[in-house]
Amino acid sequence: MNVGSENPAAKSLDSALSRIPALDGLRGLAILLVILCHAYIFQGTNVYLDKTALKNVWGLARFGWCGVELFFVLSGFLITSILFNTKESPQYFKSFYGRRAVRIFPLYFAVLLIFYYGPISFFHAYRFEPSHKIWFFLYLANWKAGFWPVDELTLFWSLCVEEQFYLVWPLIVWLTGKRTFPWLCLGVICASLAAGVAIEFAHVPELVIWCASVPRLQAIVFGSLLAWATRQTWLDQLTNYLKVVLPAAFGLMLVCALKPPYFRSLYTLEFLISAIAWSALLLHCYTHSDGFAARIMRNRVLRSFGKYSYAIYVFHACVLYYVARFEIRLLGGYIWPYSLLLGITLATVFAACYLAGFLSWHLFEKHFLRLKKHFPYSMVSTVSSVQENGSEAVVAERSAAAVAS
Repeated sequence: MNVGSENPAAKSLDSALSRIPALDGLRGLAILLVILCHAYIFQGTNVYLDKTALKNVWGLARFGWCGVELFFVLSGFLITSILFNTKESPQYFKSFYGRRAVRIFPLYFAVLLIFYYGPISFFHAYRFEPSHKIWFFLYLANWKAGFWPVDELTLFWSLCVEEQFYLVWPLIVWLTGKRTFPWLCLGVICASLAAGVAIEFAHVPELVIWCASVPRLQAIVFGSLLAWATRQTWLDQLTNYLKVVLPAAFGLMLVCALKPPYFRSLYTLEFLISAIAWSALLLHCYTHSDGFAARIMRNRVLRSFGKYSYAIYVFHACVLYYVARFEIRLLGGYIWPYSLLLGITLATVFAACYLAGFLSWHLFEKHFLRLKKHFPYSMVSTVSSVQENGSEAVVAERSAAAVAS
């Protein structure tokens, strides 16, 4: 295997990854799975779920946590692709950190300020400890959340994991050569897997396994490894294996979701299985843009949920608490069977989450994105690739879309 040879066509295209429609659809799928999972375990709905004739089918919703793994794979893939394309830029670090800050910080810190300093307690679905706030403001809460009572802010653990990744990964990419990079990724994946298994057998609280950064690095680094793989001349040969890897990985995910009596749940291995499955699906959508999976992911509804997924994730716990609880109390005595009640409730929750994301984007988030003009990317690799391929107009359009994202 020649790890050093790069595919010029892939190199020119990956500057537009953040606007490939199928990847937006994958984001939408991820957030829908997360909402479905939390709707299942939510205190106000699980009583009714267990009374439906479809109890066993609804039980699969618990495995919707794997939507977070999909988010991680996408983050690793997109961020590493951007870093590869801008590695020679003189403003490499300034542009990356500046653009990440204006995209992520405003909404995140605004919500923290409302939670901790707001004059009303409308958002306080659970009682939480104000002394925890320093951990959230420093994006370190995921290291402590496993030892705390669950509240709405606990769901911010995944945002902390991603922010820690954003902090260190640009330096790693900048320092690592293209021959060394894949071996580094494989080493990190193996270390993450071993550390996660060790933590599980240490009998710490279960939530520590879910929230700590070390066991959850597998999916992010798998995505980063994909970003490297898509730039290699042997990419077509790699995609031939997807016919085997995709069904096998998703079959194993189904086994994990069903949890048969003989199955000994080891969450770190489930993280690995879901990371492989989502990585295979992402690569399939990337390399087979006209394939069946990519066409599904280009669905307008999925793409729309994907566009607002960040704000939806931030607000969906509050939506579940207030909308689902209120609706079930209001309609519980009038609608039967329970399956119909739950269907109406879930539809309302999805609609309310979407509305929260839509309003957040248009009234708040997108105004901060104008600050990205102060942190322009200089994509040297893209320019040279355009000149080699003679597709200036097409690639320039895609590059502009990526920079604006």
